[in-house]
Amino acid sequence: MKNIHDYLGLYFRLLRKQAGLSLENISYGLSVSTSLLSDIENQRRKMKPELFDRFLDVYKINFDTNDQLWFQSKELLNHVITSFIALNTFEMEAVTQSLKGIKMHIKLLMAIFIGYYLNAFSAVKSRDINSKYIFENALEFLEIYEADEQGLVCLFYALYIKRNTELFSKYNLEDTISWVKKGISISNGELWSDLPALLKYNLAYPLGICTDFYQGIKLIEEVKLAFQQSCNLYRIISCLNNESILLICCGFYRPAIQKLNGILCHTSISAYPTIASAAENNLILAYVLNNEFDQALTQMNLSIKNSSPAANCVLAPYCLYRLSKTKEALQIISKFDKDSLTKDDIYLFRLLRAVIRKDRRAINNVINPFLNCLCSQYNWTILMIFLRILCCYFEEENDYENLSIVLQARLDCKEQIFPTELPLVFRV
Repeated sequence: MKNIHDYLGLYFRLLRKQAGLSLENISYGLSVSTSLLSDIENQRRKMKPELFDRFLDVYKINFDTNDQLWFQSKELLNHVITSFIALNTFEMEAVTQSLKGIKMHIKLLMAIFIGYYLNAFSAVKSRDINSKYIFENALEFLEIYEADEQGLVCLFYALYIKRNTELFSKYNLEDTISWVKKGISISNGELWSDLPALLKYNLAYPLGICTDFYQGIKLIEEVKLAFQQSCNLYRIISCLNNESILLICCGFYRPAIQKLNGILCHTSISAYPTIASAAENNLILAYVLNNEFDQALTQMNLSIKNSSPAANCVLAPYCLYRLSKTKEALQIISKFDKDSLTKDDIYLFRLLRAVIRKDRRAINNVINPFLNCLCSQYNWTILMIFLRILCCYFEEENDYENLSIVLQARLDCKEQIFPTELPLVFRV
């Protein structure tokens, strides 16, 4: 364990900022130079315990350095992170309650450290200012943590970046990848043996859709083996689910369908509703892209009957369109709650309406905004559906000039090249 007294300068900086004191104020109050305090804050010089204690005394700051609390908090932290890695929700909640019993303020030397982890489970899902403050403090104090603790901070910050935007974008994907890679380079598995695998697990999918589908699949296979060795069932099933979506992106629909059906038939899947929902969504997508439209609609109806309609039920109008049931497709589009639709859902429905009505002007108006939306999200799967709709339309219209342009774009997608624009020729 690192010697906490080597990092008193960092705590001094945080305490000073929280008290609203400037270096000049403290320089005057403690009769020391501003340059010395600046060097201490920035770890250029160590802060002597006597000076730190004098700072606490002069400014009436309570700061608990009880070693027992330090070890107790470290022990509880280890328990909660072990539970998190295995996603043992019951244990996580029980330990979190124990953590709340510790003084969760700056009196405790580990307050920043424990405060970060205690809030991390909710922080990565929220968008409030307090969450941002937690992460900023955690990153500022990164060097006081053990190697695995640093790796976990990087992981949670990566999740925070990813979840604090409505959808994937080039910026947050690359930033997420960068922080997870940093975590991988730091972590050594000494505190939590599954942590290196967990970091790679969180790298595989964004790396796959951002850079190379096959590289993502290869990494998931490696991670899955590591979780199998530790019998981490939740993470094994999660790996299968993420692998299936990358297989879909590669065009291997039938293997993806087999994996997803395997997940949904697993005897323990009821214990993991989040994975079950994701697998159901991916299965619908795989059926749709494999042109098994009746199967896709059956799966959607099953999802609705279970009172948990999958997000990909929005693909029902597309399935009906491909089955030549255009009237039904338009009826279903009109029944969707507009407030529940994402931006790409809205564009999809606009394109389907225009294609069904053979409204070339409307088709022309929606194509580039829809394309830009999908490319900014790295949404390969809906991009494939978008291009298939255009192929069907141009083929029906015997418009082989535009059909060839769209077919080339489909080939580019297989090479993981986004079509930044479609130079279609419209003569309205």
